[in-house]
Amino acid sequence: MALLMIALTAARPAAAQGPPAAPVRVATAEARTIVARQRTTGELRAVTHVQVASEEAGRVAGIAVEPGDRVARGDILARLDGSRLEIERVRLAAEIAVAEAVIAVRRAEAARVEADLERLERLGDRDAVNPREIADKALEAAIARARVLEAERLTDVARQSMVLLEKRCADMTIVAPGSGVIIRRMAEVGGWIAAGAAVVELMSDDAWDVVLDVPQQVLADLPGGASASDGAIGVTIEIASTGQSFIDVPARRIPQVDPVARTFRLHVRIDDPAHRLAQGMSAVGWIPLGRRQESTVIPADALMESATGFFVFAVRTIGDGAPVAAPVPVRLLFPVAGGIVVESPELRAGDQVVVEGNERLFPMSPVRLVSPSVTTGS
Repeated sequence: MALLMIALTAARPAAAQGPPAAPVRVATAEARTIVARQRTTGELRAVTHVQVASEEAGRVAGIAVEPGDRVARGDILARLDGSRLEIERVRLAAEIAVAEAVIAVRRAEAARVEADLERLERLGDRDAVNPREIADKALEAAIARARVLEAERLTDVARQSMVLLEKRCADMTIVAPGSGVIIRRMAEVGGWIAAGAAVVELMSDDAWDVVLDVPQQVLADLPGGASASDGAIGVTIEIASTGQSFIDVPARRIPQVDPVARTFRLHVRIDDPAHRLAQGMSAVGWIPLGRRQESTVIPADALMESATGFFVFAVRTIGDGAPVAAPVPVRLLFPVAGGIVVESPELRAGDQVVVEGNERLFPMSPVRLVSPSVTTGS
């Protein structure tokens, strides 16, 4: 790099006839006191991944979904043949009607016996009837009332049986318990499934749990130490396959160390309303360690990548002071709000790095700074 700058300085008079300075916008590398972070890896897992089962046994009359279909809560997934239950429902409805008729008869009989008892009691007040006859009629009235109560209770039992039967008939239509995507069908039309057998496999995809395996040595360095409560840890997640970053997302710590790998797990919930992610994708997590360090932060737009790694174009002056774009290799540490923490012996806080127009530059290209410049936190 030094030899190239000396050669360019010596050739400065000839440069006047070279290409014009490229217009660029720049940002200033910023010094920040950043919480140190530990890099770890993990994978995406669905928040909900279930096999939707039938509560009833029966022949599959129809399946309304295919693998890949997106469903919402309550959408119909499949129907079972409910003809036998429908026949039972009609029979039970007739049984309830008969029971209600029995109640009417029993109530009429009880009313007749009560009226006879009242008549005998009035005669008894005038000593015009045998007391034993009044006692017999009172017993008959009590039996009649008991028979009414019996008929009413039997009718209640039949009605509750109807409620259960209606529920069973409704369960012959299998619906989605939540929103998500159908992963696979596990039953076919015409086939028989038992009660509790799975019909389809459903997975949610509007949010994901990133499961990170973290070395046990990090546990004591977490904010709050090993006793940190769930949600107290802000983890930054990177999904390399989609280029997405999720900054300082609350993490839930699982206080259990794998006896073989000697790692514990952090679960980080990330939203995915655009459905860009998939189960099993790899993820990188940056976990705060509780200690702070001086770091250099640059905008993500300043980063360029070559076969040898990442670099930025830093504005340098040589010779007569004209600015040029010098490539400076950097090592990426972790993302933060407003930029990327990098490490480089050739880049210092306060240096200007090109954030717009850098894709057109070559090493040591003359540049012309265009206002306004960009701040690191923008």
